[in-house]
Amino acid sequence: MKNYQTSADRAGTTGRMTPKKAKADAQRSAHESAVALPDAVSVAVGELAGELEEGLLAFAVGAGL
Repeated sequence: MKNYQTSADRAGTTGRMTPKKAKADAQRSAHESAVALPDAVSVAVGELAGELEEGLLAFAVGAGL
């Protein structure tokens, strides 16, 4: 088990023991939201999502959850 508290050898430093999470890039997220997919791709992704849902349900029933 890791101890993320400041240890004696790091006392007095300003360094972080845990990594920082990356900040969201506003320009990138604006560009990604503007991308339009063709209708065929949207339909295929919808069908795939439905099949995944059915498969997960079958797996849960088979596992006795």
